[in-house]
Amino acid sequence: MNLFEQLKSSFPEQIKAPQELEHLCHWVEQNGYPISGDFELRVDDGETINHWFGFNEVSHRFGVFGAGATGDIFAFWVDDNDHQKIVHLGSEGDNMFIIAEDFIDFLRFLAIGYKEISQANMHVSPMEHNIQEALKQFRFVGNTTITEAEIVAEYGDELYEGINNNFQHWVKEAFKVSIPVKGNEIINVNDRTFQDWLEKQYEMYGE
Repeated sequence: MNLFEQLKSSFPEQIKAPQELEHLCHWVEQNGYPISGDFELRVDDGETINHWFGFNEVSHRFGVFGAGATGDIFAFWVDDNDHQKIVHLGSEGDNMFIIAEDFIDFLRFLAIGYKEISQANMHVSPMEHNIQEALKQFRFVGNTTITEAEIVAEYGDELYEGINNNFQHWVKEAFKVSIPVKGNEIINVNDRTFQDWLEKQYEMYGE
């Protein structure tokens, strides 16, 4: 089986594999990694959601298709109204949020190029986020006078780490869409629908 068929066969019956996921799989098979940031497609062994929750009662509502370098999970999730969305589950039981309502918007978000989505500031671009993180590191060690301009001069192209121009071009051309500058152009950072649903499941099934 090719990558898409492996992913599709790993999904519970309730999860539908969109055609755009098949296109992404073909792109990866032709171009390899990295895709964008540290995101990778990942065929689930059927236990990921069970391990994340600590119980198995909701596993049929998720179709895991990807992961980040630190163990965060990317999955399809079917809500209580039978709508399928793309969600993020942090490796430490945090950073749970809806990424997109459909897979094209997920690809648009992914193409923005945040290296670690679980840690990203969705209100700024990846470059701005990387500058902010570098400033924090310098100030942590006592350098409180360094400027953003000095960070740019010091790090140069490293500030663009995570951004894959080839992937961005493919997403724009294949789906006739634009790539947002910031994550909050797709993610509603104030939407607690998924977090509230998770809390409800823990109340019902958690120990």
